[in-house]
Amino acid sequence: MRLAQARDWIAGQSWWDVSQHRLAAGALHWSRLVDIPLGLVMLLFRPLLGVAGAEQAALILVPLLTLLAMLALVAALTRRLLDVERAKLAVLIAPLSVPLLYQLRPLRIDHHGWQIVLALTALYCLVGKPTARNGMIAGLSLATLIIISLEGLPIAATLCGIAALAWALDPSRRPALLGTVWGLFAGVVGLQAATRGLTYAAPLCDAITPAWLLVLGVAALGTTFATFAGRAPLAVRIAALAAVGVACAGLLLRTAPECVAGPFAQLDPLTRTLWYDNVSEGLPLWHQFPGWAAMTIGLPITGIIGALLALRSSTGEARARWWILL
Repeated sequence: MRLAQARDWIAGQSWWDVSQHRLAAGALHWSRLVDIPLGLVMLLFRPLLGVAGAEQAALILVPLLTLLAMLALVAALTRRLLDVERAKLAVLIAPLSVPLLYQLRPLRIDHHGWQIVLALTALYCLVGKPTARNGMIAGLSLATLIIISLEGLPIAATLCGIAALAWALDPSRRPALLGTVWGLFAGVVGLQAATRGLTYAAPLCDAITPAWLLVLGVAALGTTFATFAGRAPLAVRIAALAAVGVACAGLLLRTAPECVAGPFAQLDPLTRTLWYDNVSEGLPLWHQFPGWAAMTIGLPITGIIGALLALRSSTGEARARWWILL
């Protein structure tokens, strides 16, 4: 389906129209951002390989590009946390995660690979120096992640929460926190306008809508006000952040109560039974095949244990970075 989206776009279908008219499927709420690298590769190789050959090249090269970006970010992140030698080891260990490699293998041109890259980019910035620039890059990365698919919202919320907690523990990190939340909000607004156009007002739960824009705006504004408590006791700083979270949750309940049950809450029962409940990547871990579940959590658990050991032996700024990573 993603290939059909990119194929239709470069064949003349409007940038704003992400419908699959041959299937009478209506708008798929997918982002054109993922179509850009596919379309560029297809157009680049058409004169050399023809239409079919160019599509095959895109199916191979684009996933490998995301794999390369992921490995580069893993190396950079490990180097920032440790050193060059262990960064080399990290590059060798990362592909041992079968679920991770599954999303980055040739022919896998769905959006998950780019979401992995964007999440790693945000994390890399957050463990760096707590500057407004790093925060802004992290926020823009998270904005792109959730514009591509709203399923990335828990990742964005978690990383923003980590940045907020890091500020609560160390108020000197205020520039990074504000850069993150405002980069996220501004990025979502800009990318939403650039990729959705006037359709942004549609009442959806699986894509950014005015309700989500309002929540993100309140979160950014509320976080800004909360950081004025930088000289207050730790308990006050945490309470200020908690108040922002409660306000955002209440606002979502007020403006889009139908979306509280999840991004696919609007599916009719038949569609959910025949389709969504059979999509393995959308199922909880305890509904996965045992072997796949073990592969999914095995390497992360190993990483958490390693991070805890590194945390015990680190001090100063290095210790703060390990806390953020955990």
